[in-house]
Amino acid sequence: MAFEPAKSSLLHFCRARAGRSETVRLGRDVVTPQESTRFLGVMLDRKLRFAAHKKHIINRLSTQKFALNFITAKTWGPSLLQALAVYKVVIRSVITYAASAFTTAAEWKGRGSGLARRLAGEQNDCLRRVTGTYKSTLIAMLEELTGCPPINLVLAK
Repeated sequence: MAFEPAKSSLLHFCRARAGRSETVRLGRDVVTPQESTRFLGVMLDRKLRFAAHKKHIINRLSTQKFALNFITAKTWGPSLLQALAVYKVVIRSVITYAASAFTTAAEWKGRGSGLARRLAGEQNDCLRRVTGTYKSTLIAMLEELTGCPPINLVLAK
């Protein structure tokens, strides 16, 4: 079997404070261990805490929220239904990608906790941008108005 050293990454899964430093030799090249790597679109870190995946999602959402602001301009933007369709198809799919890997059933209770709670805040921010509502609008009313369930329920699905 042949490996491409440029496309290979080494990750030692351990909970120790300092990561392991053993390297692997592939042919003439040496592959050094990394703190995190991408596998099938999921960012894996060495402690399997999914902090790297959360950071990756938040970075992707920042550019998509900018695009959402741009397309939902008040003078010429799409209707509410079209903007909601963009949110549900594009942005929510980014939020929930690989949800079964980084959330647990304990995070689905109530309004969520951990990463689910942070993603709920991101969903609420996006829904406020789509609808143009004030920050003082209740989250439950906003979700009812848009027909979007809370993100912890979406993650539990």
